[in-house]
Amino acid sequence: MNTAAINGRGYGPVQPILARIDAIGDVQGVVKFASTELKTGNGSIIGLRISPDNKNSSINIAHVAQTGIGLPDRDYYFKTDSATVSIQQAYCLATATPSASRGPSLQRRFCIELFG
Repeated sequence: MNTAAINGRGYGPVQPILARIDAIGDVQGVVKFASTELKTGNGSIIGLRISPDNKNSSINIAHVAQTGIGLPDRDYYFKTDSATVSIQQAYCLATATPSASRGPSLQRRFCIELFG
């Protein structure tokens, strides 16, 4: 993977998505955004998959689940060793960039509350 080229592009590749997020003004806007993104394969808000029913494995059904950006598992939020703290700090820096129109992000406030 060419990380130098990826880093050089900055957040340019996701700017259109961020602009659509900034334009959300109500619940209907969230629904429209999520459905549009699902059609393009972006399951960052809502995951949709077809798989066997949990109660009747002889049939397949649609499963809908909340998704999102997060650390791999619960322990990453609670460990205090230096390696995990480094991961927590990098996570906060990567996900907590404020938006010009919204001010500090919810993710940033979450990181401050959780990790200090």
